[in-house]
Amino acid sequence: MYCEKCGAELKENQTVCENCGNTPAKKEDKQVLGMKWYKFNVNFSLFFMGVLTVISGILDITQFKIDTAIMWLIYGAFAIVVRFRLSGFKKDAPLMMVCLNVVYAVVQGYNAIMYGGNSAFVLGIILAILNYIYFKKRKELFVK
Repeated sequence: MYCEKCGAELKENQTVCENCGNTPAKKEDKQVLGMKWYKFNVNFSLFFMGVLTVISGILDITQFKIDTAIMWLIYGAFAIVVRFRLSGFKKDAPLMMVCLNVVYAVVQGYNAIMYGGNSAFVLGIILAILNYIYFKKRKELFVK
């Protein structure tokens, strides 16, 4: 079980969160939702994608694709900002995560139109929808 205020993991019969002092709802009062996707994004995915897209932007500069280079550099920085907002349980973090996925879709679509090739914009849209649903169910965690 996780604290509904700060997201810290609680022991099975713990009545008060050691991290923030919040008293969690009883299991029978509220459905307990897992946090694996959240942890994956905060601990790995967002940081990895941020660094990877910054590198991609730098490579695009060497290929004189200045337009997509700028987009990837901005996306990479935005991914790292979203990572820190999510880890701090900031109220705007879930919306920022969905926006990040939409930006990914736009950049991928633009890149496919301008430079041809395979486009992964559908993946960005699917991730935006899934993240919207996931974080909407956990909105009470993001209150800071």
